[in-house]
Amino acid sequence: MAIEIPSVPATIPTQVFDPDASYAAKSGPSGNLIEVPFPDAITPGDMFLPEDFVAHIEDPGPFSACHGRMNYTAEQIFDRFSTARSNPDNIYVVDTVSGSDSNSGASEASAFQTIGKAIVAGRAAAVPFKIRLRGGGTAAQDAIRNKNFRNGSQNVMYDCDVDFCVEFYNGQMTVGSHVDFAAPPLHTGASFTYAITTTSLDAVLDRARINGDGFYEMPPRVPFVGSGDIPPGSWAYDGATGLIRRADGAPVTNVNTRIVDSVPNFRNVYNVSVGFFPETPGDVLILEGGGAVNAPFDVLIGSGVTDTTPRAVVAKNLRAASYAHHSSGSSRAFSVDGLHGLALFDNCMGAQTMTDGFNLHNARGLTQSDVRTAALTINCKSRGHGKDRRSGGQTNYNSCNGLTLHENVVGVDIAGDYGFASGGCVRNIGTSKHLLAGTRMHDLGDRYLGSTTRPTALRTQDTAQAWTFRTRTPDMPPGTLNRHVASGAIFSREDWPSRGSDIGDVQNW
Repeated sequence: MAIEIPSVPATIPTQVFDPDASYAAKSGPSGNLIEVPFPDAITPGDMFLPEDFVAHIEDPGPFSACHGRMNYTAEQIFDRFSTARSNPDNIYVVDTVSGSDSNSGASEASAFQTIGKAIVAGRAAAVPFKIRLRGGGTAAQDAIRNKNFRNGSQNVMYDCDVDFCVEFYNGQMTVGSHVDFAAPPLHTGASFTYAITTTSLDAVLDRARINGDGFYEMPPRVPFVGSGDIPPGSWAYDGATGLIRRADGAPVTNVNTRIVDSVPNFRNVYNVSVGFFPETPGDVLILEGGGAVNAPFDVLIGSGVTDTTPRAVVAKNLRAASYAHHSSGSSRAFSVDGLHGLALFDNCMGAQTMTDGFNLHNARGLTQSDVRTAALTINCKSRGHGKDRRSGGQTNYNSCNGLTLHENVVGVDIAGDYGFASGGCVRNIGTSKHLLAGTRMHDLGDRYLGSTTRPTALRTQDTAQAWTFRTRTPDMPPGTLNRHVASGAIFSREDWPSRGSDIGDVQNW
C-alpha cells in the first residue's frame, strides 16, 4: 500500500509560548480564592521563605485547573538572598544577533553577542551582576549552540562563583544547543533521505510541526541503514552520520529541521544565587538542549562544595525542553541538586525529556547534614517525559516523572499541572516532604511500552511523605492509581480523585 505523504505547509509555524494569561492584572479571582494550609511538618521557615509567606489557589472546581498566588513575587523572594537583580554591581547586555564579543557589553549599542562572554566577564569582576538578554521583539529569536550559556562547550569553564541574574526582555528568546548546518546531500542511494556528518547528534526536530504544548515535534529514531531511504518522518544515527527523512517529503533545511546536539546549555556548580526573570509578563525565555549532563537547565553543586550560605535559584517564565534521544545523559528539563537554600520555579514548563521534568535532589545533604534544599513550584507545568527509546536501541526509561523530590528535599507545589509521563507523575523519594495544593496530575505509566509500571498520579517511596490539598486527577484512566504509597505516607484533604484507586497508607489531615 502506498504511503501518503502530507503536503509541504505554505508557511513554517513559529514556536511560540504565551505566558499564562492569568499573570495579567485581574479584577478578581476566576474561582474560589482559598488559602493554602501548611502542615506542621512543613513551614515557610523550612522553605527559606518569609515567615509571613501566604499562598492562595484560585479554584474553579474539581475538573478545572487552578491558579496560584503568593503574597511575595518571585523577584521579591530572590532579592532577599541577593542584590544581583535589584542592585547589581555590573550589568552586561547580550544581543545574539547584533552584538559582538569585542564590544564592552555595557549597553545595547555595545552589546556582547554570546551569553558565555557575559558570564566570563562577570566572574572575572567577582561581584554580583546582571545579564540583560535581548529577545526578538515581535519575531521569535534564536541563540544557537555557540551563543548559549556555555558557548556550546563541555570543556571550558563557564560556571559562575558569584551571584548573577538573567533578565530577558523584548519578547521571546530561544537559547539552544542546536547548530545551523549547510544544505545536506541525499544519502547514498536515497531519494528522500538526507545525510549530515556530525559526532554530537542527540535529536532531530521537525520545525514545521508543533505539538499542543508548543514544542517542536521529535520524529522517531529508526535503525541506521547503509544506503537507501529510511521511513518517512524519521531519523537515524550511527555516531558519525545523521540520516533525516521528512514526513512531508521536503528537502532538509535549517528552516524546517533542527539538529539538537548533546552538549550542556545552562549549568552552574557553585552554591550561589542565580535568577531568571522577564522584564515584562510577556517576555519568555526558552531553553533547548540535548541530554548531556542534565541539560538544558542544571544546577549541580558537587560534594566538594562546603559553603552553606542560604542561596536561591529562581526562574520565572522559563520553558525548557531536553529533546534528548541518543545521549546517555539524565535528560531532565529543570534539575537542581545540592543547593543550600530555595529553588523557586514560577510559571515554568518542562517537556520532551528522557526522564524527569522538574527534578530536585540534595545529594550533598547526605554527607553534609547542614545542607538543606527547599523547592517551591507555582503555576508550573510539565509534559512528555519518558519517550520510548527502544526503536533506536536505548534503554526504556521507567523513572520518568513530571515532578520528583529526592533525598531530604522539602517541597511545595501550588497549582501545578503534571502529566503524560511514563513511570509516575509526581514522585517523592527518600525522606522528602511535599505539600501539593491545587495540583493536577495525570499519568500514562509505561504499560503502553510493554513494561509493568502502573499509571500513578502521586507516588511516595522510602519514608517520604506528601500532603495533598484540593488536588485533582480527572484524566487518570480507569484501573489506575490516584495515589500509591509504596512506603511512607500520603495525607489527603479535600482532594478530587475522579478515577483510579489508592494503594497504601493514605490518611486524612
